[in-house]
Amino acid sequence: GNGETCVTKTQLDALLAGSGSAVTTSTPTPTPTPAPQDTEAPVITIQGNNPAEIFVGTSYADLGALFTDDTDPNLTTYTLVNGATTTDVVSIDTSVPRTHTITYIATDDAGNTTTKDRMVNVVSPTPISEPLSEPLPETLPITDISTTTPESSG
Repeated sequence: GNGETCVTKTQLDALLAGSGSAVTTSTPTPTPTPAPQDTEAPVITIQGNNPAEIFVGTSYADLGALFTDDTDPNLTTYTLVNGATTTDVVSIDTSVPRTHTITYIATDDAGNTTTKDRMVNVVSPTPISEPLSEPLPETLPITDISTTTPESSG
């Protein structure tokens, strides 16, 4: 042959259509506008007394803290007792007088972190002058409760 190519009208239409679609003008996918940089750290509001004070031997129920952030509703929060990670339930040893530190930590998705401490003082109850409602422990020496012994009637 002499280099000529015979095409039918159908093939020509297909070629034209094909070459037309080969030059696709790709519309750039719109890039999402970046969210404003989150520079505000979360806010921690400790519920209840801080410092808190409880007596030796009583159970301590932590009221926890409120964690809020200006842009991020999904905060990662931790509660530590005396520096150790705890579960959701804060429990402290109240058998001895001691100051415990409950640390609340909140981090937002941007990595801003806030830490707040609550001090819990476990203290020995101070003796009160009012009569106790419960009997005294038997280890106390009992000295001469009464000088007169009630006479047995009968």
